[in-house]
Parts: sequence; structure tokens; C-alpha cells
Amino acid sequence: MNLNSIRENNKKLTLWYKQPAVKWQQALPLGNGHMGAMVHGGINTERIELTENTCYSGEASGRNNQEGAAQAVPEIRKALFKHDYKTAGELCEKITGRRLNYGTNLPFGNLLIDFENCSDGISGYSRELQLNNALSVVNYKAGEVQYSRELFVSHPRKLAVMRLSSSIPGKLSFTASIDGAGNPFSIHAEGSDLVLDGNAFEYIHSDGKTGVAIHGRLRVVAEEGISTVVENSISVSGAGSALILLAIGTDFAEKDIRNACKDRIDAASEIAYETLKDEHIKDHRSLFGRVVLEFEGECGLWEDSALPAHLQGIWNDNVACSMGWTCDMHLDINTEMNYWPSEVTNLSECNVPLFKWIEERLVPSGQRTAQVTYGLEGWTAHVVSNAWGYTAPGWAASWGINVTGGLWVATHLWEHYLYTGDREFLCNRLYPVYREAVKFFLKYLEKDPGSGYYLSGPSMSPENSFVHDWNNPVECSNSMGTVCDTVMIRELFTSFISTCQLLGINDELLGETKEKLGKLPPFKIGARGQLQEWFYDYDEPDAHHRHTSHLLSVYPCWQISPETTPELAQAAKVSIRRRTTPAWRWEDTGWARALLILYSARLLEAENTYRHILAFQRGLTNDNLLSFCPPGAGAETDVYEMDGTTGLCSGIAEALLQSHNNLINILPALPEKWGTGYVKGLRARGGYTVGIVWRDNELESIELEARKDTVCTIKYKDRKVDIPVVKGERYLLDRSLKVIPG
Repeated sequence: MNLNSIRENNKKLTLWYKQPAVKWQQALPLGNGHMGAMVHGGINTERIELTENTCYSGEASGRNNQEGAAQAVPEIRKALFKHDYKTAGELCEKITGRRLNYGTNLPFGNLLIDFENCSDGISGYSRELQLNNALSVVNYKAGEVQYSRELFVSHPRKLAVMRLSSSIPGKLSFTASIDGAGNPFSIHAEGSDLVLDGNAFEYIHSDGKTGVAIHGRLRVVAEEGISTVVENSISVSGAGSALILLAIGTDFAEKDIRNACKDRIDAASEIAYETLKDEHIKDHRSLFGRVVLEFEGECGLWEDSALPAHLQGIWNDNVACSMGWTCDMHLDINTEMNYWPSEVTNLSECNVPLFKWIEERLVPSGQRTAQVTYGLEGWTAHVVSNAWGYTAPGWAASWGINVTGGLWVATHLWEHYLYTGDREFLCNRLYPVYREAVKFFLKYLEKDPGSGYYLSGPSMSPENSFVHDWNNPVECSNSMGTVCDTVMIRELFTSFISTCQLLGINDELLGETKEKLGKLPPFKIGARGQLQEWFYDYDEPDAHHRHTSHLLSVYPCWQISPETTPELAQAAKVSIRRRTTPAWRWEDTGWARALLILYSARLLEAENTYRHILAFQRGLTNDNLLSFCPPGAGAETDVYEMDGTTGLCSGIAEALLQSHNNLINILPALPEKWGTGYVKGLRARGGYTVGIVWRDNELESIELEARKDTVCTIKYKDRKVDIPVVKGERYLLDRSLKVIPG
């Protein structure tokens, strides 16, 4: 069996249910990058909860950094070098950020459809989400009448499209309305449309007076029957079918959002439903079909928007934004994990909103933070950010002074180059961002008087703490030289040096960068055999904490691996074992479990990879297969988080394909239960597209295509070969890694 002989799988990829959803966690998600919809599939009332990517409360501010903070930094460092963590903690409050009108993403509102045929006997109910079509379908009978409705959220048209129909003409009657959920809003009629105007105001994360203006427009086109605007709704009676068009937006990116929504609906209303649907499916499948995975045994997002995916992507469950978390861009794992699948699953263009946000909002704001908070050139960002580009430290020293948060999210630019080889991107977009970051961290590093190493600080290992003295067991957060900082700074300096070499740039910062790179502290193995999380071998008061930031050295970075650093890889395994033993004490969340999948794959532990995938599927997914964070860490109920879902996707890809240092590792962590299967369309660093077929847990064949003329090194188990490849040519390899002619 090889990829050329595999026929396209025509089975529908469908989630289906025999009853409507009764809560958000059971509703089915649709979206187009800027607009999200959670479809409940109700019989009496269809409820579609709406989210909009830019629906943020709060405002941009130049006052988020404390004036005078830079003067406190030397005093903090002096206390930290003396291990006077109590004094350092008190001084750190002088450099924390100011929350002000920070804001949060809010639910946009609801589309509600009340039906008049619900008294008849209901039978044959089904609702489904067709994954390959991004289409929600509801079917049921009321008496002798078959009712159907289809809904999709169109990316080409930037609106939601819904078609309702009845098997007998004249039997479709309903009332449609929209609201602004918890946002202040008003509804009025404009001709045959309903128009919503309001504001994204709330009192938890801002003053209740600041936020974007929101706008929505609803139009119903009925075939036969009568359609009228009645008060705050549109009433349809005696129809055979009807088309509903809904456009929503804010003034964050489109100042004339009112006319933009009207233009979208006017244009779509001139086009037949089937044409709109076909256009949508074609657009969706241009991305959805790039990677195909199938295996025998037990047991992939496009974004075109003004902002990157926040904590919940484009599906806001109204939980995270209603408590202390906020629904924003967390930079200590969540935003990064949202985008980890993008390159390996062949969706590079989905990074566009992230890169644009980094360049246009994070870096300029981070330059002010570098200047005001630290008195330095360059840019930096910390643990949280938002639509407004917040980069100051968080507003509490115990969790807010994570100085490499912005640096971590910026590593996605380097990954994009590694996968695509795009030199124009490297020169014009990555290089300016990285150079400004290098300017900051070269001066932020401080030489340790004792060891002579350059340490970052004050900083922390998100969102963990340590105990310095068990005779006086006080939890401490801030220190010098946390391992996660060192990992990220090493990644920055190494990538910057490589960038300059690739572009032939003799940058004046290169000399100091190379010098300080060589004097960053090495990894250390602690007394318990674990990889140290801090520069010193401190214990954490919570040994089962969900964050494992020191293990970023394993994933997403490749600074520790079984092949190159076996002793450190073993220490990383000990760290994981200590965190997760006993299992009931591990602080399990969707994204934290996804990290365990990724770590296990990188550490070549196939069965642990599989075990964590099963634990994720069985314990951390809702009925709609979206992942969640259970109560804990400030949450009193389950909270949907997009990163768990994207992290799972990344982990599965990592089990099948890994690529570093010009080497492609085939099936490095294939679980035994995935005995026979195939995957096609995955991407490898270096610009390769890879397909793999395996049978009975053994490689069958590999299909390879390169973006440039080069020599490709492929590894499978203990076999390794170098294969000269030509740009655009496809190569088929057998199980012994020999190229099959023709």
C-alpha cells in the first residue's frame, strides 16, 4: 500500500446527535475567523450564540506601566542576588503593570428563531456538524412535515447564512431576532432588516464605559409566505423555505462597520443559496483537506481576522470573561498553543493575524514597556495581552513579571521561516522584530556575581512558585535566571545569529549576542533527578502544578532531546513524573494535558503519548469535542479553552512526524494501537510536504515533496538516508527508505 493507491475517503466526517443541545458545552461550533457561532439545534427555539473576534471592552492606554519602575529594578536584582526574596517581592510591586481599562473579549449576542410548528408530534430528530463542509444541519418531523435547516458561517462573504425549509409548502412559520447578550444594545428596523447597535461594555475588566462599538444586521428572505418586521423581530408565516443572512462586526478594524455589514448582506442576497453554500464549502475545503489522517485502532483552523485567536478562539462561552482570568491573549502558554498546529498541518497562512498583531501592536507597545518599566531600548511583553496590545507586567508580582512572554509568542515568526524558507519574510518582518527584542535582552541580562553567567531577572516561571528556605517556608515567585527565561533568550539569540548569517547582515549587535549566548547558564539536574525549573535547586510548594514552563526546552524548542542530550531528556522525564504522580493530584486541564502529549512525543515515548491522548479525549472534552479547563485556578466551573484542542492536534502530528536540524524523523512516537494507517499533507521544517503509510506498526512508504533543491535527511528508527531532491518533484520511498523510480 502507498499513498498513490489510497482512494479518497468519501465518508462524511460528521458529528451527529439525536437531541438538541441544552447548554453551551453541547452546542456545535462554526466560524470564519472573525465570527463564531455555537448552534444549539433547538426545536421550539433555535439559539445561536455569537462571538466576534474584536468584540472587546476596555481601551488602549499609554499609562499601563508604572512611572519610576526602572529605578526599582536594580534594587530588586540586588535583593535577588542576596536571596532576600521577601524584600525582592515587596519591591517587585513597584514594577507591576496598571490594569486600568484592560478589557476582555465578550460574547457578541444571540440569533434566536422561535418556531410555530412545535405542538405537533416530533420524530426523527437529528443535528449534525459536517466537519468537511463546516455545515450545521438539523432535521426533524413535526407531524407529517419534514423540517430542515442548514447553517454555515461564510469566510468569503463574512456573514452567517441559514436556510430553513419544510417538505410541505406553506408550513414554515417562525420569528427571528437578534440581541447583544450582556452588552448594552438597541434594536431597530431599517426597511426589511433588523439592525443592532451597541457597545462592548462591562464592569469586571474595565470601567463599564469603554469598549468597541458593535453592530449587527439581520435579513430574512422568505419564499412564498409573508415576511414582516414586527417590533424587534422579523416574522415569517406560511412559507415553504426562507434564507436568513446575518452580518456582525465592530469598529475596532472597520470604522464604518454599519455600511460594511449592509454591503455584505446586500451582495449575498443577490446570490442563490446553493451558490453561497458551494462557495463556502470550496473555500473551507481549500484548507480542511490539506492533511488527512486515518488509522485502524482505538483512539485539525483558518483565521482571517483583525486579531489573533484569544483564549477561546472565536467561541466565547461567557465564563472566562466573567471572572478574573479575562478572555484575552495569555502569553505564558495559551496563545502560543493556539498556533502550534498551523505550520505542521500545512496552514501557514493562518498565522497572518498573529504576525500582524505582534508587529503592529505588541512591538510598539512593548517598546514603551521596555523604556518606562526597565529603562531599556527594544521591546518586551509579559504574561497577558489583549486587543489593545497590553505589554506591561501583570498587575500582581506573584504572576505578572514574566518578562519573556512576548519573546515566546514571537518564536512563531522563526518557525514560519523554518517551515516555508520565505527569505522576504525573514528580512522584512522577522528581522526587525527579533532585532528589537535582542536589543532589550542584551541589556536586561545581568552577570551573576557568583557564577559569572548572564541571568535574566527579575522574572518568574509562569505561574509557579518556589520555597527558598523550608525552615521559613514562604512562597516566592520572582528570581534571577529562571529556566524558561534562559530557554527563550537562548532561542532568540540563536535565531537572530542565524538570521543575520542567512541574510548576510553584519549587525552591530552580533558580537555581544554571541558573547552572551555563550555565557547563558546551562541546564541543571536537581537533587531529585529532575530538570531544574530555577537557577537554584528550589522546591515548589505545589509539586503538581499545571505549568511546566522549564520543559519548553523539550517542546516547542528542541534544546533537550533523547538524541542530543539523553541525560537532560531523562531529567525532563523525572520532572514530568513528579508533576503527575500520583495522577489524582496532577492539576489537569486541556492545555496542560496537551503539553504532556507533546512532551511524550518529543521524548519518543509512544505509549505515554497514547495514554495522554486517551486521558484528554475521555476527561477533558465536551460533548461537542471542544476541550475545557475543569474547576480550579480561579475557575468555579468548566471553562472552554481553544488551546487544548489545538494542542491535541499538534501532539498527534508530533507523534507521526518531527523535523529538526535538517532531519525528518518518521513515525517517532507511533502508538502500538495505531497499528495501520496513513497521513498525508503534513509539513516538515525545511519546506517539505510529507505523506506516510504504515502497516502493523511498521513503515510502508513515504511520499515527499520539497520547496527547494537540497539534500533531505530522513530517519526511521535506526535507519537514516540522505536524498537529493529537486524543487516541486515528488519522491516515493519504500520501507527501507529507498526511492522508488517513476
